[in-house]
Amino acid sequence: MITDKGKKSRERIISAAMQLFKLKGYLQTSVSEICQDAQVATGTFYHYFKSKQDILNGYVAQENQGMQAYYQSLHESSYAQTILKVVDYKVEIFTNNGRNLVADLISVVLPKPGTFNVLEYEFTAITADAYRKGQLAGEFTSEISPESFANTAACIFFFTAIQWSYQPNFPALPVTLHEKFVEILKLHQQK
Repeated sequence: MITDKGKKSRERIISAAMQLFKLKGYLQTSVSEICQDAQVATGTFYHYFKSKQDILNGYVAQENQGMQAYYQSLHESSYAQTILKVVDYKVEIFTNNGRNLVADLISVVLPKPGTFNVLEYEFTAITADAYRKGQLAGEFTSEISPESFANTAACIFFFTAIQWSYQPNFPALPVTLHEKFVEILKLHQQK
């Protein structure tokens, strides 16, 4: 069981790490810098985390929980609007993290086999669920499975995010992705 003091130390480590990741980049941030900013000993860091990758994984898991809670709280007039709200929510997370951190996340996660499966990603599960509900309500066509729609949606989302994170002149992510998803959802509307 973690004491209150331990919880505070752990939170300071996470907070310091995320600030440094955003400021300097994940790859350029060392564990010793995280410890210095969090005002903890290196041993304290390793008591709670195996590596800075653990902090990143925990942060992503926390984001996923937040996105799931957000999705559960939505009561939009259509499932297309629900999907757009989820896209906008995820875009806000990316833009708040900044291009550099998103680029670092991509460069750390994607090259390692088994660390990222788009079919297991929370965004994919949520869009599949909303699409399935939209099909049952007669809003979306049944010509494509919810899983296929969600997989395609996740690929479009992440490919666009990759372009945005690596290309400084790429258009604003919120506008670009929102517009893409409006078009995609129009294609899947029940005629």
